Amino acid sequence: MVDGLFYEVNVFGTAGIKQVSGSGKYCFGTTVKVEAEVEDGYHFRGWEGYCNSAEECFSFVLYGNNVDLTATAEENKYQIFFDAAGGQGDIAPKLLRYSENLYLPTEGFFMENAKRIMHNVFLLSLRDQSADWS
Repeated sequence: MVDGLFYEVNVFGTAGIKQVSGSGKYCFGTTVKVEAEVEDGYHFRGWEGYCNSAEECFSFVLYGNNVDLTATAEENKYQIFFDAAGGQGDIAPKLLRYSENLYLPTEGFFMENAKRIMHNVFLLSLRDQSADWS
């Protein structure tokens, strides 16, 4: 191996990135492929560092520098709307991140597969997708 011809490529991931690949030692002029896998409940934001890309998998040509690249992700958000379906109760729409739980009163609402945590309260978990309204 000739010193000065090989450079380090280091890839990292922020919260929401399950794994990254492409780290290693590469020769000057080599096409390097990097890839990121996003965790459930997140969406890919992009690569930051030596070069930027909005693609989860992309390639670049290595020219004379060590390289650090970071894959970034953002937690999904969901707007939840409620309908009492003729029953009683009125709950304003809620904006939730994927990791958040929502505690709902049961009065006026029918929920299949939701987890009852108290007499009149159900837990809706976006991670488990555990409640359905009909």
